Amino acid sequence: MARDILEPVKETSDTSSDDSILQKQQEFALELQQERPVIEGALKNYISCLEANSFTGSGPSSSSKTLLTCAKITLKAMNSLDLPSSVEWGHKYPQETDESGSDYMERLARYKVVQNLWQQCRRSEGTRVAKCLGKTTLKIAMGEVEKAVHDYFESNTSDVSSEQLGQFLDGFMETVDNCAEGSDGELVWSVRWQDCLAKRQAARKVEAQERSDRAASAEDYADQLRSALTSTTAVVEELPSDA
Repeated sequence: MARDILEPVKETSDTSSDDSILQKQQEFALELQQERPVIEGALKNYISCLEANSFTGSGPSSSSKTLLTCAKITLKAMNSLDLPSSVEWGHKYPQETDESGSDYMERLARYKVVQNLWQQCRRSEGTRVAKCLGKTTLKIAMGEVEKAVHDYFESNTSDVSSEQLGQFLDGFMETVDNCAEGSDGELVWSVRWQDCLAKRQAARKVEAQERSDRAASAEDYADQLRSALTSTTAVVEELPSDA
């Protein structure tokens, strides 16, 4: 399927180079298609994360209705978005000051694969982008997705405020860039949510036990210090005044 929709990034008279470029694009396309969880699944994980953080007091409080509304707006905007061509995208996101020419061409090539797959999902009846593609796709198309979500919000009535949607969207996009161990991103983009959650809970129990042990050790030390000071005071008081 990938070979039917992908073309070399640039024309070249070198057939072997042409085939090499196409092969890399096909491999990347396959990687994107196989990536899990898909964006819609990650959004569901994200909502669960926010609700858990709200319950424990470790995050801002938002109602389930607000979170679901924000997620629906995000999905509707994303699934109805047509990504610009690689040429247009290249003009919108030009080569950065510290980016080499080869790195810039690689970034364009990767976007072209994403754009082709994205549009294929848009053209296929009953297929939605958020149900087919995952984190890497979202990371590459992030700027376009964020703009589409805000544009959709401005063009449609909603039960949430722009601030609520912005906070929801910003938080979700942050998980794309940060999936480090112990972060919300690790949970949001985990294929095995329950296993990841259990691992995190176990780590927190160990951490809590270590804090408790440190506190107990500190208290024992304080008791020993108080006892030593009391003994020293008693000895001093027993000394004759002309000693």
